Amino acid sequence: MTELKEFVNGMSKRNESIWNKIVPFFKEEKLLKSEYFAEENKTARHIAFLKTGVVRAFFTNQEAKSYN
Repeated sequence: MTELKEFVNGMSKRNESIWNKIVPFFKEEKLLKSEYFAEENKTARHIAFLKTGVVRAFFTNQEAKSYN
């Protein structure tokens, strides 16, 4: 959570009492290789901040052609 706090404070500093209220809404999770963060025809209900690694964003059209 330290990285997220530093990132946000870099844009707009927050005091500790605000952070104590915000932190419960966040949790660290890991995606496994080939696991999807969001999927077609499903409502996205989360946002994410990438701590390490690489993700690929793509979509596939009706002709089955993928675009990165």
